[in-house]
Amino acid sequence: MKISSECNNYIGTLDDKYHLIEEKDYGATCKLFKVIDINTGETKAAKIFNEGNDDEFELELDILESISELPNVIRYLSSGEGYLITKEKSKRKYIILEYAKGSLLKYRSSMTNISEDTCKFIFHEIILAIKSLHEIGLSHRDIKLDNMLFVGDEYFLKLCDFGFSDIFLDENDNKIELKDFVGSECHKAPEILSKKPYDGEKIDIFSAGVTLLSLVLGKFTFKNASEDDPLYSLIISKNYEKFWNKILGDKKLSGDFKDLYMKMVEYNPEERIDIDGILNSKWLSDIRNANEEKLKELKSKMINELKAAEKV
Repeated sequence: MKISSECNNYIGTLDDKYHLIEEKDYGATCKLFKVIDINTGETKAAKIFNEGNDDEFELELDILESISELPNVIRYLSSGEGYLITKEKSKRKYIILEYAKGSLLKYRSSMTNISEDTCKFIFHEIILAIKSLHEIGLSHRDIKLDNMLFVGDEYFLKLCDFGFSDIFLDENDNKIELKDFVGSECHKAPEILSKKPYDGEKIDIFSAGVTLLSLVLGKFTFKNASEDDPLYSLIISKNYEKFWNKILGDKKLSGDFKDLYMKMVEYNPEERIDIDGILNSKWLSDIRNANEEKLKELKSKMINELKAAEKV
């Protein structure tokens, strides 16, 4: 059994099973900790829910259990209720997950530049992860750089944080509209901002489009997808040339990229591109048509860029 030296520097314990090593930033309903399993010495992540958030705990646990076999989502390990001992002692519900190196947002924030090849490789992985959720009728509803984690030495990209997720199929597998107007600012689709019932697949595609541009540029563009936003209003009116002139400056992006992006953040959800359309887009043709050797080369390039970001 390998015992981490970090065990000597723990900041608390959970359920007499885990040493808390580091607290990470998280939302209002829970706290996220890097932990060491006392019995095995393995590094894991613990999502510890605040008192009064039992419903949120049960909802996320149900979803994690239902997607535990999917390879491109963060792996659920266990859950429980036990005593959290830090400065004080309190009883908390928790979920144990596999440990990740860091979020895509963290890595992208450390990069002064990122190659188009790496962006394509990462984005292709993001879309495959979203597709796997949609195939079982689940909408993530909070797609963003923060909710994509790199796991292991091979930097596998996995989706996480299913607190906003919901099923868009009924008991007969018929598609239903969703009505909870959730999501993160800058990433919400216009139909959510308008508080209209919406297609759970289409709002994930919109958020993925916002995520794609923030991955490529390292910054957000419009603040919200409404007519009141000066930049998004240009997309609504299809004044694409003016939009790109405002946000790109001297930076160049290919016509294929621009075409895919605009189809993903289309104002009208009925005209918005679907998952298969994204995967078959011209911009992703390099990935789609790559052989195994080429894919290994692209992944190696991505890993080198991510490792360089770790040193910043």
